[in-house]
Amino acid sequence: MIPGTGLSEKKAAGWFWGLTGFFAILWIVLPSVMQSGYRYDVVELQFIGKEWVLSTAKHPMLPAWLLEVVNLLTDRAFAAPFIAGQLCTLASLCIVRAFARKVLSERLALFGTLSMLPYWYFSLKTANYNQNIALIPLWTLSIWLTFRAFQNNRWCDWAGAGAAIGAAAYAKYSIVFLVAAILLYSFFEPKARKRWFGYGPWLSLATAVLVIIPDFLWLWQHDFICLRYVQEQAANSKGILDRIICILAFIASQSYYVLPSVVILLPFLGRRWKKRQCEDPLAIDARKYLAAMIFLPFALHLAMPLLFEMRLVEGYGAPFWPLFGVFLLLCFQAREGEAAENRSLGLVVLIELLTCLILVFQSLLYPYVTGNAHAVQFPYRDLAAACDRIWSEKYAAPCPYVTGHWRLAGFAAHGMKDRPSVLFYAKGNYPEDGEPTGTWARDSDINERGGLVLWELPDKAASEGPVQDSGFLKQRYPRAETVPEPLILHYKTGAKVPPLRVGVAIVPPADGGAGSGK
Repeated sequence: MIPGTGLSEKKAAGWFWGLTGFFAILWIVLPSVMQSGYRYDVVELQFIGKEWVLSTAKHPMLPAWLLEVVNLLTDRAFAAPFIAGQLCTLASLCIVRAFARKVLSERLALFGTLSMLPYWYFSLKTANYNQNIALIPLWTLSIWLTFRAFQNNRWCDWAGAGAAIGAAAYAKYSIVFLVAAILLYSFFEPKARKRWFGYGPWLSLATAVLVIIPDFLWLWQHDFICLRYVQEQAANSKGILDRIICILAFIASQSYYVLPSVVILLPFLGRRWKKRQCEDPLAIDARKYLAAMIFLPFALHLAMPLLFEMRLVEGYGAPFWPLFGVFLLLCFQAREGEAAENRSLGLVVLIELLTCLILVFQSLLYPYVTGNAHAVQFPYRDLAAACDRIWSEKYAAPCPYVTGHWRLAGFAAHGMKDRPSVLFYAKGNYPEDGEPTGTWARDSDINERGGLVLWELPDKAASEGPVQDSGFLKQRYPRAETVPEPLILHYKTGAKVPPLRVGVAIVPPADGGAGSGK
């Protein structure tokens, strides 16, 4: 049992590392054991990471770099994306605890941090490692270092805050909402506003600009294609009612994410929450600051459908809430005693285990209930082996590219022995025109060097004669040769799920594969 109010720094650290370490291992092991494929965000980052590009037409690519580093360190272990996700989680929770220990007692700091342990983007969602997962630690670090800078006015904190914000821009450009929140706070909070008369904010600005310059130059060279992608993703709203529904749905999704933290802290807060009477100036400043850092980005997002007709995806709110538990304990009076601590600890473990059951359902039971396979049951190793065989039967040189249905191409490329590059389009699987999402290849490269084209076939295609060319194929790859027999791939589940039928075409190298004929 956890000691009461006399919780020492050593014991608090022991509980923190014990619980976070245990569940980090659990969230790595469970999907590694129960899944045979990845969710689609992971697939995308897997094949982008090997290209080491600054950005694509969709997002900046720091998350892909981190994943590729883990891939290299683990020799492309299946668990690599899950390891990357939990490394981001541990980093985020360490930053939350550092903030909490600055403004709360050791006891409350521990539980303010642990209340976020079951947060979906620290648990279930880490199996779908993506931009949001990688953004959270950098977003939280930016909040923490900026708070320290406002309080202490030290050059290292100002420079660190700028560097963290600049680095976060390489994860996702939505960091601009946090920057807006910091600026609004600094203009309206007197203690923060006076810092503008010193060197600090200007040092942060200069540091952030220096970090961002390479990505800005990349965007300049590529005509700011990420901004075009944002515009294309905007919802075609038909009226004010659609926008209001979009806003209400986003609010509901975010409420769902913070609910576990509230439940975990109920033993401390009780049924009737009482405002915390606090005389510590640092805690008062932290309360106002966190209110701005949490709720201003949230409010700015709510304005997007009204101002720009943009649809809101629940994942946009992923970085808002890691410090929410700390904020609650700064605002409301917490009970003393071991009973509250032990109940809260029990709720942490219970909610985490319930979240694990959701992963078990998705990984094992989803096909039995729905009759359809999930991406995590995808037989990507079988697909990769078939692609290696088809290519090697004609050419001795490695397959340079895979394209077509980008998810099929991504799964295949990740499992193929030479990891070919993937040419993919974000706007669709087989666009007749338009620029590819990745900047490292074009159709002309595939026509020159050769590669494989994959597309999904209707269920009846395999029983109705040879595979027919897909409509896009000859337009983009005039010399493509369609493989007559489709690939029939069985999902990794015991449920009765229709097999996946994949059409394959070979684009011969322009030189005919000199020296590689078989």
